[in-house]
Amino acid sequence: MQENRKKTIRPVNPVDEVRKIMGDKGLTQIEFAKLLDVAPSGLNMFLKGERALTSAMMLKLGSITDITAEIWAKRARDFAEWQKNSRGESEVSGYSKAEGPGGLIPGIMVDTHIIAAIASNHLDIQPFKDSLLKPASYNLRIGQMGMQNDEIYTQEGSVVELAPGDCAIIMSLEKITISDMIIGKISIPNSLAMEFIFASNATQIDPGYSGHISAALENRGTKTVPLKLWDTIGFIIEFQALNFRPKRNLNGTRTSDSLSALGHQKN
Repeated sequence: MQENRKKTIRPVNPVDEVRKIMGDKGLTQIEFAKLLDVAPSGLNMFLKGERALTSAMMLKLGSITDITAEIWAKRARDFAEWQKNSRGESEVSGYSKAEGPGGLIPGIMVDTHIIAAIASNHLDIQPFKDSLLKPASYNLRIGQMGMQNDEIYTQEGSVVELAPGDCAIIMSLEKITISDMIIGKISIPNSLAMEFIFASNATQIDPGYSGHISAALENRGTKTVPLKLWDTIGFIIEFQALNFRPKRNLNGTRTSDSLSALGHQKN
């Protein structure tokens, strides 16, 4: 009985939330459309329930409110699913394969496609931070660092110095989960490359992967490079949606959540 009641709970309707934000800001539809950088007619269709909340609008709303684009995506998905289950509809509120929760466009995924993939459960990034989402990639921070002397650093804010000739293993703070229709291409940021920091094993994650990203770093420069945990960008990940579903995938295969097996932990 309790389970049936849970299924009928009406989730937050993004339309209601947007109307409230407009009211709180004292803006007309035309003024709010300009703020969102969308056509007034498009916003009007959304407010009447004739059009979905697009991934581009989610990103813009995430930048002008305290609600992140990821949360907007989740609310849009949850409400669409509730509508579908309540009305028995196969397509709800105008969601399409090309835009918003409902499908993937083959090729390199830009910011709006990444948000749409999160909303449609093809992709998950935890923890997600709006400022780390770039035009066609996502920045991953260093969460843990293991040194050659077996010392492991995990504490938020710890600054670890990579001296010339030193090697270390880094693990991303963020956990990445991708469906069997996505691959991830890994590289290191220019900020590290310009310091003559070289990485190995930073290449690709296959469909179905779930876990953190790790790589070995080597300082081939002449000066010590400080790396701040939970802050310094260690990886750049580019997502690509596939044209076809592979016969094989990793089915949630994941790496360890910790480098602790490599040595003893330091603060």
